[in-house]
Amino acid sequence: MNATALFLGTLLAISTAGRADTIAVLDLQSSVPAKEVNAAQLGEQVRGIAARTMGDSRVLDAETCSKRCDPHAAGADLVVSGELTRGGQGYLVTLELRDARSDRMVGASSATGTSEGELSDAVSAAAVDLFRAQKAVSAVSMEPAALPEVPQPAPVSPGGAVNLDVEATVLVAYDEARTVEQTGTQRPEEAAAAWRAVAELGGENPYREMAAGRARQWQAYAEAKRGFEDQLARDTSRLRKVLPLAFVTDGTKLELLARFTHAYGSERAEPLLALLPSEVRGRGHLVIGCEEKDAAKCMALVRAADRVRDAQGAVDYLDRACNANDADACAEVGDRWLRAESRDVARALPSLERGCTTGSARACARLARVYEEGDGTDVSRSMAADLRDKACSKGDGKSCRLLASTVEDEARAAALWKK
Repeated sequence: MNATALFLGTLLAISTAGRADTIAVLDLQSSVPAKEVNAAQLGEQVRGIAARTMGDSRVLDAETCSKRCDPHAAGADLVVSGELTRGGQGYLVTLELRDARSDRMVGASSATGTSEGELSDAVSAAAVDLFRAQKAVSAVSMEPAALPEVPQPAPVSPGGAVNLDVEATVLVAYDEARTVEQTGTQRPEEAAAAWRAVAELGGENPYREMAAGRARQWQAYAEAKRGFEDQLARDTSRLRKVLPLAFVTDGTKLELLARFTHAYGSERAEPLLALLPSEVRGRGHLVIGCEEKDAAKCMALVRAADRVRDAQGAVDYLDRACNANDADACAEVGDRWLRAESRDVARALPSLERGCTTGSARACARLARVYEEGDGTDVSRSMAADLRDKACSKGDGKSCRLLASTVEDEARAAALWKK
């Protein structure tokens, strides 16, 4: 029994973390006669293990969702499918766990056996691995507590010049509080205590109200910082346990690493690379860089996804490269969002607009075609002409030729033909 590694999982596939899922376990497809191995019984085993392993989740029973079940209609979040075939000297069962909405694979495992009894034991172990992987991933929240803004430094003396009528002890405490809060982001409790000390001094103390307010600000910052650090410690600990697991897919590991980087930064994510399998670490380094808006690293991931024909993964990384201000990536992802297999006009147009604005002739030309053809929006000859003009000025010869063929001004047409 072994777990298979699948490249480039997606954020959508693991976005169910932190909530109870509804799981549909489909009947195993089988090419083995029932008198040799009962596939229906094996499927029921998997359902039972899902119910025991994923305690907070609802597992649809065989009557509600079996081989002919529509997981979407049944309200499933996750779907387990499998196949029973002959393999080697015995039988082989492969199991896949997918996100029901995107049909993206979350995990996979397989089992072999030379007899029905041996196969049954192996299937149980494979199913446990499958659901343990999902449960381990779901335990990592990647939603750190947000730190508030750091309080602005207190003025040297509120209201202007030093008031010599103020008690000297108050002035000394005020100056000490200002000094302490210079390192307040590292020791916010000390800054809060120093300002409370100022607020609690009696006598001529015009700083009492302001000091009390600053004490509250620093105390709130201290509490938020503790929440952030506690969540960081929990997520780091959980990720250190999840990343080495053989039955968690490489794609899921990479996506968790990306989410960790997004939440806590590359400096904290880089040490976790050592926990990845050696053959995955290079991609892990690219994932961290891409999450930190290194467009070149995003594009390297696009090429990797294209090599394994992961169209959705390629589009996702192109989107990230575009967000990192790679104009050519914006042009490419905009074009792919307009293709039938990955069509999403609502995402295509902003990407092409961004690419055109940041200097891509290709993005301008592709967006011009959108308005010329009414591809997902209304036809607009004026907008198309304006975009063709921008594409031409950025070096797109075809746009220059199209404009030259339509303008009435001979001098303008000649200049466009020359371009």
